[in-house]
Amino acid sequence: MSAPAKLITGIRTVSVPVTDQDQALRFYTGALGFTVLRDAPIPTGRWIELAPGTDDVIVTLDHATTDVTRGPIMIRFTSTSRTIVSGARP
Repeated sequence: MSAPAKLITGIRTVSVPVTDQDQALRFYTGALGFTVLRDAPIPTGRWIELAPGTDDVIVTLDHATTDVTRGPIMIRFTSTSRTIVSGARP
């Protein structure tokens, strides 16, 4: 019997819920050096897409709403010198 084919081969987009999109955008671009790929208005705020160096993986800064319960979020980024961890609580 042969092994099943891999259906998922990578991650394209990671969505991070944030309560303040402007503050989060300043952090991800200023402190972490991300590049803004898209920043467009939508009915619930803005659609913000960022890239950490290349656009192989996109991070979106989604406006968090109080009617959705979320658990803690932990994202681990790699850099040329060390691992950077960005954690957030709902």
